[in-house]
Amino acid sequence: MQKEQVLQTTDYSRFKFMLGNRRIDQHNLARLIQSFKKHYLYSPILVNQKMEIVDGQHRFMAAKTLKFPINYIVVKNYGIDEVQVLNTNSSNWNGKDYLAMYVERGFDPYIKLKKFMEDFPDFGIKSAIKIVTNGMDEDGKVHAIDDKRKDFQEGRLKIHNLSLAYENARKIMEYKKYFSAYTHLRFVSTMIALFKIKKFDNDVLLHKISLSPTSLVPCHNIEQYKELLEKIYNHRTREKLNFRF
Repeated sequence: MQKEQVLQTTDYSRFKFMLGNRRIDQHNLARLIQSFKKHYLYSPILVNQKMEIVDGQHRFMAAKTLKFPINYIVVKNYGIDEVQVLNTNSSNWNGKDYLAMYVERGFDPYIKLKKFMEDFPDFGIKSAIKIVTNGMDEDGKVHAIDDKRKDFQEGRLKIHNLSLAYENARKIMEYKKYFSAYTHLRFVSTMIALFKIKKFDNDVLLHKISLSPTSLVPCHNIEQYKELLEKIYNHRTREKLNFRF
């Protein structure tokens, strides 16, 4: 395998940012600038034959700000897909980076997710994904967000019923007045599961919690939430519901 040559220049105008690559994080950039002032370490950026930056946007901006030379390697035929793979493997990107990339590339489910998060800003991206997907995969089974992270990162997000997602989000928002952890992933996942129980009545649960607000406390996992909410829901009720099947 041929070793790529490391080149150097101070002609910053030669470099371009790639459509769909993550946006510059100003906090990260400021941190790098301070670090480069002390030690400008040899760490070449990667560009393709169009001089679009594949890897190293923040390093490029920090060096440019300080008027330091740019060390770079040209790798042919690298595009946004290779950017995605590089950052997935190095864990540089977070969920919002992937969301922004796919929105910029025009992926419809990601555009809908972004709008959903604008409409319900209280929810973090993991909880938002759980709600818009109704906690389910293509096989109709419920999956943990960790199991679905790779699909989200690789552009396979599916939203089958956006109106249901909005309805469920509004229902979960009603717990805000009683429970500070109402947007946490474990609680959101639990509520999505309860909404699928045929005879479950969200108004009944809310009423029971309103009578004893301190009864709802943070739990360590979904099963504990189900057990607690089942106890609250069934208190002084003739027709008991099982939340844990």
